[in-house]
Amino acid sequence: MAGLMGIIVSAPANIPCCVKKTVGGVPYTLVDEADTSIYNCMSNCVYERDENPGGKRFCFEEGYFEVVCNENAPPQEPTPAPAVEDYSSTFDEFIQKYNKSFGSEEEKLLIQDIWKANVQLIIQHNKEYDEGKVSF
Repeated sequence: MAGLMGIIVSAPANIPCCVKKTVGGVPYTLVDEADTSIYNCMSNCVYERDENPGGKRFCFEEGYFEVVCNENAPPQEPTPAPAVEDYSSTFDEFIQKYNKSFGSEEEKLLIQDIWKANVQLIIQHNKEYDEGKVSF
C-alpha cells in the first residue's frame, strides 16, 4: 500500500468505515479496507480525496479536526483553505487534549503563533502535493 499516509482527525477509535466522510472540511470517499496498522490509523478504512480520485490514499489517526460521516452525500466541491485562518479553537482543543501548559500568556501566544504557522505549512504542502509540485 505504497503512498498511504495517516492524518489527524477527531473521531473515537474503532469506528466503522464511512462511505463518504469530511475531515476538517475536506471531503473523502472510501476506496478500500486494508491493514493500516503500520500507519497508526484508527481503522482499516482507506480513503481518497474527492477532488483527486485515483490519487493519494489516506487513513486517519486520532487528532483535532472535525469529522462528519456523510453516508449518502454526493461528492462535494473542494473548499480551498483560507489564506489566513483563525486556529484558536483547535489550538485550545489541542492543549486541553494533550494537557499542555505554559509559563505565561505571552509564551502561550508565541507557541500558538508557531502552531498556526506549522498548520499553514502543512496545508500549503498538501496543496502543492495535490498539484504534483512536490513529493512527500
